Amino acid sequence: MLDTFAASPFYVPFLLHNLLEGNGLPDDGKATCDALLDILNTKAVIMVRSQKKMAAKSEDATNEEADTLAICEKIVATSDKVTKAIKEGRESGVVVNPANETTSKGEIPFVWILCISCVLYSSISPPSSQLYITDMAGSGPTHLMNALLEEAKFKPPPTAKEEHESYIKGMTVHRLNHVEIIKAAKESTTPYKYYNEVTGTASSASGINKKRMVHIASEIAGLSADLPVEWYSGIYVRVDEDRPDVLKACIIAPEGTPYENGCFEFDILLPLDYPNVPPKVQIITTNHGSVRFNPNLYNGGKVCLSLLGTWSGPGWIPGTSTLLQVLLSIQSLIFVDKPYFNEPGYNASCASQQKQSDTYDRQIRAATLKVAMLGQMQKPSPLFEDCMNDHFRLKKRRILEQLDEWEALEEKNDKSYSGALVAGGGIRSTHKIVKEICDEIRNVYDPKEVDSDDEDAIRYNDYPNYCRITGADAKQTSS
Repeated sequence: MLDTFAASPFYVPFLLHNLLEGNGLPDDGKATCDALLDILNTKAVIMVRSQKKMAAKSEDATNEEADTLAICEKIVATSDKVTKAIKEGRESGVVVNPANETTSKGEIPFVWILCISCVLYSSISPPSSQLYITDMAGSGPTHLMNALLEEAKFKPPPTAKEEHESYIKGMTVHRLNHVEIIKAAKESTTPYKYYNEVTGTASSASGINKKRMVHIASEIAGLSADLPVEWYSGIYVRVDEDRPDVLKACIIAPEGTPYENGCFEFDILLPLDYPNVPPKVQIITTNHGSVRFNPNLYNGGKVCLSLLGTWSGPGWIPGTSTLLQVLLSIQSLIFVDKPYFNEPGYNASCASQQKQSDTYDRQIRAATLKVAMLGQMQKPSPLFEDCMNDHFRLKKRRILEQLDEWEALEEKNDKSYSGALVAGGGIRSTHKIVKEICDEIRNVYDPKEVDSDDEDAIRYNDYPNYCRITGADAKQTSS
């Protein structure tokens, strides 16, 4: 409770004055603060009972009645906590008994501060909160009420823990959705690498093995609970409404890698012999075939992974291996911190190859910024649009930090770069190139000039809380 009071620059001086600067007691031996709390608590309890009786008699309670009841209950709970805090403070000698319970301007009693505090930090929406602040303190001083009403527009910036929890909560709804993949591919609204294969006669609905489809349905049901959705990385899947063997996946790459916060899309087909054979998987995020993001990810779409039978190592085990294992392997074995060494024969202990690896990382970071971040912000994949939009919105603070970090890394190493692509990965990277891309991403978040028709401005700047924690001065618009 005291932390909540301390978070506000507007009413903490009044609270301190009321609690700490008084001297002497009224004739009845009770501090004015105590008396006001008793009155407040008593009247709030009466109002709670009254509102409950009214609600019981009325079949349809209005939002105003519900809000009034919520406020009264919060006042009762808050006054109990404040009374306890004052009592303990006086017993410890930290808080003295005040004789004068008005503010330093002699205009507002402590009761107004307490009531307003309850409303400001309640779960009631800002418009309702402002209405009740005006109703309760209509006779209060204008200078204080204007300040409190302005503060009511924003809650305090979230802590890192709150931000992480908010991200996970917001992204969990995107974990697994059923959509019309084949229809979208047919109408050319989104590409699907295996469209011709799934629409051919060999894989028509009449030729689908029922036992196979039951197995696939069981696996997909498991994905809805098992796909990782975390702050540092996540995997999101789309399944065709009519053909559960037709899928797409989006992997948001892990922190601490040159792929961090990039959104990478994959097309997936479960063959007719699945699960006796591995899935077919191709990467779509290649900037129209111009960017190779990893020794295991070709710009033509090929994904090299032992589970898929396209790379050396432990292969697919029928009856044991799953699609989830494939997705987790791509996330953890391909999107790594040193992707250069995914190429066989490269030695991480060799100084010259370590230098090559550092340059390769720079190329991948630049490609991630341009293709997997800026590209997905400006033109997100249609079937993952909501997922990507929420990712970039909810991680705005971290992504803006990441831009500064990667820009600084590029500036530090700029002189050591020859300009030739190492191992054909990523795109050419210089400090100037990276800075230009980073500035474009910053402008998507906080446009210098926001056009009312600018979808990007609306998409990433309609949530004041997240814009506020960056200290950005972007205009706020709502969709």
